[in-house]
Amino acid sequence: MTSAGAKYFVSADGKQLGPFTGQAIRTKLFRKTITVDDYVWRDGLGDGWVKISTILDELPSDAIPPPAPEPSELKHVNINHTDGSPRTVVEVPEKGVYEPPATLKQKNLLMKFGCNDPEAIRHLGREQASYIIDCVKKDFVRQRNKTQAIAVIVAGAAEEVLGRIAQKRAGTNALDGHAHFWSQLADLVGKTPPNRKKIMAAHNRLRNQLKHNDSGDNEWVTANFEFEAQDLIDRAIRNYWLAYDTPPADRIINHYVNSHWL
Repeated sequence: MTSAGAKYFVSADGKQLGPFTGQAIRTKLFRKTITVDDYVWRDGLGDGWVKISTILDELPSDAIPPPAPEPSELKHVNINHTDGSPRTVVEVPEKGVYEPPATLKQKNLLMKFGCNDPEAIRHLGREQASYIIDCVKKDFVRQRNKTQAIAVIVAGAAEEVLGRIAQKRAGTNALDGHAHFWSQLADLVGKTPPNRKKIMAAHNRLRNQLKHNDSGDNEWVTANFEFEAQDLIDRAIRNYWLAYDTPPADRIINHYVNSHWL
């Protein structure tokens, strides 16, 4: 065995080539640009050239690298929402054998949604990315509806309490105004006006559904939560106004009244 820094010259097809390192000789043998029957010379061999086959033992061994590590199978993706809502954890389906990689548009959308793992995004398939995007959109709608549902419940409670106070102090409340409106509308079209019980049931439908939704997820309750919350806030403010003959002395409520009523 010679030193690792030895320099080799090769004679092949009547040409002298080199100098080469031992590893370069091994590489050329592997690529079959030379053969073990070609001749080689290095310092220490004297004046004679020898066949490469006689010095194979002193060349670096054929190092066969282990199989390249495959990307770890993606099990789930964490989406951290920028609006502070709870993190979305999406279980990722298995990638198809011939599934193409996710598109640049899909990757950018996932990063916009809050997926902060570039390595995970890089190995996603197109169908996997599409599935994750759909899940995030559905979760966003569910979280938004949940927040708005809470607003409906709180606004509904305020409307109910203030409605009772208004009825006691002023003899009427905001719901009576709705009943009067529907009565006038029925007269205009020649229909029998609905009774107050039906009007109450219609205007309080969503609030009552949410109140008796034991699961707490509101998944079976469907409505325009934003509109319903605003309607209940309007009624709560009107009830306060009727009860105390003045609007609530609150900066936010004053802004709301100026924005929505005036």
